[in-house]
Amino acid sequence: MISSLQILPCLPLEHSEAEQFLWEQFRLHYGTKVSSQRLMELQERFKKERLDPLYSFFIASRGEEIVGCIALSPYDQRIPSLRLRYAEGFVGEIGRCYVKESLQRQGIGSFLFKQALQRAQEIGYETLYLHTHPFLSGGFDFWKKRGFQALFKEEGEWQTIHMERGVED
Repeated sequence: MISSLQILPCLPLEHSEAEQFLWEQFRLHYGTKVSSQRLMELQERFKKERLDPLYSFFIASRGEEIVGCIALSPYDQRIPSLRLRYAEGFVGEIGRCYVKESLQRQGIGSFLFKQALQRAQEIGYETLYLHTHPFLSGGFDFWKKRGFQALFKEEGEWQTIHMERGVED
């Protein structure tokens, strides 16, 4: 499986297929937890990010089939509890890391992260930030194995776990 895998930046011609894969995975993982209004906001954000030269969206494909994706973008200061922590410094955010469920635990996510990490080094990010949730099966453990440390967990419906690691770690 891994030998036939390609991981490439998502090119404009692949954008519609990659976006379709992304939102299918998003719905599988988040279901009804995300309102239709919030989903539209996220879709608009994704479109805007595609124009940002510091933003990268990678897809993993096997032949013509997209089987995974990951995004790297500049952290945008949108989370109030992190504003002081990331007030200075060049911080990249990892997000939208999805692998087709039937192909999980075969190294695809690791390969996607390696590509995003390499791009983060090229851009010059010092720190990588991400957040995950306990209801995302295996997410927390996956990121811990990639060197991310938990900063804190927010309670409430989402139980968001905020994590970071150095780019050179």
